[in-house]
Amino acid sequence: MDELVKSFGLQGLTNILWSFAKLAVADETLFAALAAEAIPMISAFGPQGLANSAWSFSTLGIVNAPLFDAIAAESSPTISDFSQQNIANPAWAFSILEICHSPLRTAISSESIRRREEFLPQGLANLSWAVSHI
Repeated sequence: MDELVKSFGLQGLTNILWSFAKLAVADETLFAALAAEAIPMISAFGPQGLANSAWSFSTLGIVNAPLFDAIAAESSPTISDFSQQNIANPAWAFSILEICHSPLRTAISSESIRRREEFLPQGLANLSWAVSHI
C-alpha cells in the first residue's frame, strides 16, 4: 500500500482523505499510511489542505499525533492566511479529538479576535467553543 500512497501526490492525498471522511469510511491502516506520506510535505498543503486534513481525521475519529503536531506547527505561524472556514476546521478537529496544542490555540484565538467582525455570531460562538477545548 505504501507505494500506492506515494503515487497520489499532494492533491490526490488530500482528496482521498476528504473522500473517505465524507463517505464515513474509517480505514485506519490507509489513514496511517496517508499521514506518514503527508508529514514530510506538510508545508506544501496550504491553509485548505491543512484544515481539510485535520477535519478528515477528526470526522472519522482517527488520532494521528505526529500528523496533528505537523498540522499545528504549520498552521500556527500562518493562521492569518486562513479563511474563516479554514480557521474553524482545525479548531473543531483538535477539540473533537481532544488534542491540546497551546500554540495553535493561541494563534487561532488571536486571529479570531483580530478578525471578529468578519464572523457571523453563530460561527464565532462555535469557534469559541472549539478553541476552549483545544
